[in-house]
Amino acid sequence: MKQAYIVTESNDAALLLKQLIPERVSSTIKFIPRTDYNWAQSTASTIVTTKQSPLVVVLDAHSVDPEMINDRRVSNEELLRFSAIAPFKVILAVPEIEILLFQDREVVEELFDQEISEVDWARAEFIPRTILQKLLTANSHPATLEGLLDRLTPPMMAKLRNHPLLQEVTEFLVQVSDVQLVPA
Repeated sequence: MKQAYIVTESNDAALLLKQLIPERVSSTIKFIPRTDYNWAQSTASTIVTTKQSPLVVVLDAHSVDPEMINDRRVSNEELLRFSAIAPFKVILAVPEIEILLFQDREVVEELFDQEISEVDWARAEFIPRTILQKLLTANSHPATLEGLLDRLTPPMMAKLRNHPLLQEVTEFLVQVSDVQLVPA
């Protein structure tokens, strides 16, 4: 498989994607985390004009409004389309990348070794980063996202990989490369 790039707007986004994208696909990906939206956008523009490799740009939508999400995706695609020399895909995490962890309630409760309240579970749909930080700081084990991701078992990862964002990233990378995705 040829080298591919994934640009994110945070280190946490890159950590989550590295952990959850199947290794058969992620082994040839160069993850490029940035610290904010503008830097991620600028980096993506540079890569799409200078590298002949597939590119995935994963950004936070910061919204659950379908119209706002579509507008943000389209504007980012248009920015890249004018000078792209290789296939690219813009994918928005709705509303934020941390939603990947809230794909399955059992997984979250097992990771934190506690029940998640109905209120926090409902709020996670709209502010997953805030709820994740609340859970990380309220629980001494683990206290970091890296520590939490280290606790993921293969069955947990399989459940989380059902998230549409991860499936979209994986499908695109398989489509633009010669990798064969076989069930684990």
